[in-house]
Amino acid sequence: MVITPSALSTIDPAGVSSVRVLAVAGEAVGPDLVARWCGGTDGRTMVNLYGPTEYTIWATGSGPLSATEPVTIGTPVRGAAALVLRRRTRAPVGRGDSVPVRSVTC
Repeated sequence: MVITPSALSTIDPAGVSSVRVLAVAGEAVGPDLVARWCGGTDGRTMVNLYGPTEYTIWATGSGPLSATEPVTIGTPVRGAAALVLRRRTRAPVGRGDSVPVRSVTC
């Protein structure tokens, strides 16, 4: 299931126990939502997808999210490159304010 975190927050996880893999995209996802959906013993997996509007598709994807680890946007998908910048220079982890993305054109 691919869904925005806001929409996912309105759904009771117990009501959709058949959903095993979730991909959240379109806005930031917080650790509380990860804990609600993936904090149990049901084996559910959640990944976080990111892509700027002008890219029109996901440019990065995370590995499986954990309720006990920070939520990241992951790494670039094949054919893309992404940098986390702060004032046009590389940013320390968790301190960026922009993510320019480059893709390979065919």
